[in-house]
Amino acid sequence: MELNHTYVPVCLLATACGGGGGDASIGLTLPLTGILVDSPVSGVSYTSPSRTGITQANGEFFYREGDVVAFSLGATELGSATGRSQISRVELAGLDTLTVGNAEIGAVINDETSAFQTTVNLAVLLQTFDADGDPENGIEVTAEIAGLF
Repeated sequence: MELNHTYVPVCLLATACGGGGGDASIGLTLPLTGILVDSPVSGVSYTSPSRTGITQANGEFFYREGDVVAFSLGATELGSATGRSQISRVELAGLDTLTVGNAEIGAVINDETSAFQTTVNLAVLLQTFDADGDPENGIEVTAEIAGLF
């Protein structure tokens, strides 16, 4: 009986690759997508251990699970937060949520170093430099503006 010459290598390849119980992953993970929001913010630089770039028109940035993502305008750091589907100025200021009452606001209203004041400053900064002046349709920071920082 004569064996087909292509059949033997295919059989050897199939047995070498099958069901060995080893770890099939090769350590590659797809990037996750997040959105920088006040409204979606485009034109802001971001850096993480796995990615660097500029937020896209809808505020999108890319990261890997567990990455801390830092955002900046030029050399001016806006803040950083662990990557997630949405990051707002609240997270950039180091807060998990902005749940404050009148007593908390009263206590920090004149404290320029408070995280609450940082969230206000970030809102003013981003909305001031929005290309069309209308943050309701998203905030676009142009390359020319970012270059001033």
